[in-house]
Amino acid sequence: MPSTARSSMLRQTFRAILFTVILLVAFGSAFCRFRKEPPPKPPMAKCLDDLKRIPEISALMGNQKRADSDQARPLEGVEIALTINEMVSSVSRPDDDIDYWCENENSLANLNKLIGALQTNRMPPTVAFIVGQTADNVTLTRWLESGNLLGNMTFSRLKIRRQEPQPFFADVIKNDNFLAPLLAQYNIKQKYFRYPRSKVSRDTEFREQIRDFLKSQNYTEAVAMIETPDWQFSDIYCAAQSRGDATCVNLIKESFKTLLLDTAIRTHQAARNKTERNARLILSLSMNQFTCDSLGEWLVWLQNLGVRFISLDEALTDAVYRDFDDKGRPLFQAILRTAQRSRTMDSKAK
Repeated sequence: MPSTARSSMLRQTFRAILFTVILLVAFGSAFCRFRKEPPPKPPMAKCLDDLKRIPEISALMGNQKRADSDQARPLEGVEIALTINEMVSSVSRPDDDIDYWCENENSLANLNKLIGALQTNRMPPTVAFIVGQTADNVTLTRWLESGNLLGNMTFSRLKIRRQEPQPFFADVIKNDNFLAPLLAQYNIKQKYFRYPRSKVSRDTEFREQIRDFLKSQNYTEAVAMIETPDWQFSDIYCAAQSRGDATCVNLIKESFKTLLLDTAIRTHQAARNKTERNARLILSLSMNQFTCDSLGEWLVWLQNLGVRFISLDEALTDAVYRDFDDKGRPLFQAILRTAQRSRTMDSKAK
């Protein structure tokens, strides 16, 4: 075949192939345009899904029986010491917060908001338990200037390992050395310690070894009797705010208050069953965007429910934090387990 004819045939073949590709692309684009996309979830459905991912809320929603809160002041006469876990920084951390809905959480404005809520409600000095690795001297100083106190929660949240407690002890001492200059500057001599993630060893011998160490460092243990996952609420709260979903924001706030009340009542009742009296309770909250925005409202609400706020020192005079039950367990642990088990049993009773 002559080269001219062969070239002409190749051009025709190329045009045919190109035309076919164009048709396929056009058809594919049309198909993509007309393909039915799944409808997005309604805003309220998404809000409920987010809340149900919090195990405590999921259990609460499934409860056929909640703690008795029908009376107007269900916490009448209950004495509670408020404590805080960790603290916001004075400036944001772009590398850490870039994928976090509460990206503006770290600011002096948020710290001042929380301090203002404490002062407005005339709260006793509040202890914030600090992890030195993430601490900020600017906010720690502001906290102490406002009349509040600091406690030790280890330098890096190091987990206690039974076989080798020395690294844990070293982490406590490292945080002690970090906090010591600030405490000395404000002439604060009382030293408080809280276990990271509130994990207290169940092994009697090992627990005593840890307690002996803490006593040798002049620390007073300050476990929490009322705990809520407020830090889990914070992220979905900020996400709802960012999309302008006021209805979801209100639902998150009310859900948290319902959980807090349920937890407080169950703990109070479990303590009464174990001690035959009203035990002084310790409440722990995390310092996050949700708590900074809401603490003032929660304090007024709890006081209206009958709570009397006391200092941590007053709460720690209660024997419930020193005594043991008939199985040799710390009494506060037995109370916590009883309260948690009552919620689980109620959620399964259908």
